Amino acid sequence: MDPRVPTKVDDDLAEQWAQLGVAVEVGEDEEKTEVWRINWQSVMAFLRCETQWRAVAVAIGEGSRLIWLGIDYQSARPVYERRNRTAQQKIFSDIQVMEHAALEAMGEMD
Repeated sequence: MDPRVPTKVDDDLAEQWAQLGVAVEVGEDEEKTEVWRINWQSVMAFLRCETQWRAVAVAIGEGSRLIWLGIDYQSARPVYERRNRTAQQKIFSDIQVMEHAALEAMGEMD
């Protein structure tokens, strides 16, 4: 398994999550998204933060749900800090914008 490639949720993986009491949707083939060259470094940095998301499991009725808290910035620092200060601040700011949008998409923010 290539850690740089996101895991796709298929029926088997969804069943494994269900056994843990977590409902996940089986993913359809994802649309391709074009990224402008000016945003490429920021998008790649955000994707490299994939393993740095923090979540808590909350019991709901007879099941449970993951509540996504956001990116653990301390753990993600190596992703964006090896640049000059201006580039570092821009990429960090861009990561926060994408994180906010991701939290909205996951239903964790209104």
